[in-house]
Amino acid sequence: MRKSSSILFLFFVFSSLLSVDRTDGTGTILFTTLGRSLYGFDIFATFISSSFSPQVELQLTDGISVNYNGFFASSPFSLLSLFPHSASISRHRYPFDALVYVTERSGYSTIYLDLFPSSSNNSSHRREALELPTRLQYPLLPPPSPDSHGRPTISMKDRPTLSGDRLIYVSTHEPSLCPRQSWAAVYSTHLPTGATTRLTPTGVADFSPVVSPSGRWIAVASSGQRGWSGEVQDLNTSIYLFKSSDGSLRTSIVEHGGWPSWADESNIFFHRQSSEGWWSVYKASISTEGDAPYLISIDRITPPGFHAFTPAASSTARDLLLWRRGDPPPNSATSKS
Repeated sequence: MRKSSSILFLFFVFSSLLSVDRTDGTGTILFTTLGRSLYGFDIFATFISSSFSPQVELQLTDGISVNYNGFFASSPFSLLSLFPHSASISRHRYPFDALVYVTERSGYSTIYLDLFPSSSNNSSHRREALELPTRLQYPLLPPPSPDSHGRPTISMKDRPTLSGDRLIYVSTHEPSLCPRQSWAAVYSTHLPTGATTRLTPTGVADFSPVVSPSGRWIAVASSGQRGWSGEVQDLNTSIYLFKSSDGSLRTSIVEHGGWPSWADESNIFFHRQSSEGWWSVYKASISTEGDAPYLISIDRITPPGFHAFTPAASSTARDLLLWRRGDPPPNSATSKS
């Protein structure tokens, strides 16, 4: 069976290569993948308490599309004015939650806003509100434009965040000019008009953008002009800061760091692999005053003995949420004050 499968695979390989029309500048990409081709992925929510007792999980997304990397917008009602079709949901007696997330539906990746009734004061009311059919789903980005053959151009979207009336996110819709260079770049879209600005310099790839509490700065993980050198497990990225308005004053703040998360305007959490091999969370104290931001100090937050990564800091509470891998438990989300 294994031999016949290999022969069949080689047949399709050579057939695809022979069918390529090399006059139009196109080619064929052959690939394999692990896992299932059809799978479900959704966003869930639960209340965080000091006791960390088991909580009821609420499914927030549709259970049909592939949905991930979502967050609750801090000012849901301010978003309502940006969308003309939100009047029906605004008449509901419950307050609203606004969930911004990445979704793969209709054959391409995009970013959606879901507005739905909620209540932060009564968990039973919140459950009732979330299960109501009344909710507004709104795509924050226009559908992909067609190419010269009339086919939609496919790109990936990731790590959305809001800054006023602008959506900050990663997209791969502009091809890289260099081989082995990621297409990922940070863009800013003005939601009322749809005008989009690239904030990442040409020839550079940026990942994991996060906007400072003031909205003035964006922190990213990036390999800079050096680009990707082929590393796999420990991506050799640094933390860069630049202006959210136009990408100016781009400055390298931390060497060897990834997944930045603002605690406040002068402190950024990030993760990296330490010298003894443990992935740990660190805090960079910075100054954003003057002509350009600069680093003041770096402190290690999590000790050796377990892996800790992907920190998420709260600007309104003295809490840091991170993913922990160790024994015990084998995998868990941990809060650190």
